[in-house]
Amino acid sequence: RVASLRYVPWSLWPLTGLAQTVDLYQRAMASAARVLDLLDTKAMDDHEGLPLDRAHVAGHLEFRNVVFGYEGRGTVLDGLSIDIPAGSSAAFIGTTGSGKSTLAKLLLRFYEPASGEIALDGQRLDRIRTSDLRRAIAFVSQDVFLIDGSVADNIAYGSGIGDRARLREAARLAEAEEFIDALP
Repeated sequence: RVASLRYVPWSLWPLTGLAQTVDLYQRAMASAARVLDLLDTKAMDDHEGLPLDRAHVAGHLEFRNVVFGYEGRGTVLDGLSIDIPAGSSAAFIGTTGSGKSTLAKLLLRFYEPASGEIALDGQRLDRIRTSDLRRAIAFVSQDVFLIDGSVADNIAYGSGIGDRARLREAARLAEAEEFIDALP
């Protein structure tokens, strides 16, 4: 009797190993699907559109009857109209999934509205060169990602800023200078 009780755990160990293998396989398949989806993503053509001179951007934003929905999830924004005058601040609050991050992604043209239009200083975003638009707008994602390096490396990442004085000015404008100076 005692011997037969000892055989039970021994017979379950292979099943546990099989479950772990199936779990790893499912994770690998999900990761592969994401990578393949990324590889299939078409790059946005940045050669078209009017150049945008950042020095002359006032910052007047308009969303005019914007309709947008994610594939398979229905409409997130339905006829949204917002007018944010240059030099003013706006805050968007709401529950998860209500469209706050979607507004920023539409503004940066990571997505295009199904209908309606978005304008910066009276100029429709779809007529502006995308790279110029994205250089004129600062965006801090909810998904924070830091590269393995110094604070200066993270500030300079993607901007091409190499000059220490310009990096310090960027930190000051982001109201992070005091925090950074306090770091060891």
